Amino acid sequence: MFFGTSRSSRFDDPKGKFGVLYLATELEGAFVEGCLVDSGLGMTGPLLGERFLRSCCLAEIRFSKPINVVDLTGSGLAAIGADARLSSGDYQTAQRWSRAIWSHPRRPDGIMYRSRHNPQLLCAAVFDRTPETTVTNRGPFLGPGLIAQTAAFLDTYGVGLG
Repeated sequence: MFFGTSRSSRFDDPKGKFGVLYLATELEGAFVEGCLVDSGLGMTGPLLGERFLRSCCLAEIRFSKPINVVDLTGSGLAAIGADARLSSGDYQTAQRWSRAIWSHPRRPDGIMYRSRHNPQLLCAAVFDRTPETTVTNRGPFLGPGLIAQTAAFLDTYGVGLG
């Protein structure tokens, strides 16, 4: 598991003091956020490199107990005085909110939010203070266990292999 501190992702700590792990609640969300977004697709063209997809692996993560996340997928946004730009606007604002949420006395484990590229998909930014986890490697997106779903996602998002 990788809890990033680079300050380059949406809900990273702007001071780089705590790490953030990005998750999705569904396979499609992991594909969109981990493969399409991380590849820079949309900035470089409608092709996703086959080598890149062979190197992107899916991991299933289970926490030893339920985690407590701040839900920013609906009315939770208004409750904290924010709006949907938190999931789609500039990273600096989202990072400041992430630090404020991380610093809250109730010590939430992370943030639930909607994918910027498909708001029907739920994602989470989990702070590095979460309970123990079990990680199961499900293999690469172009591996035998995932290739059919990956092909369907490529069709859904109008993306070809390059």
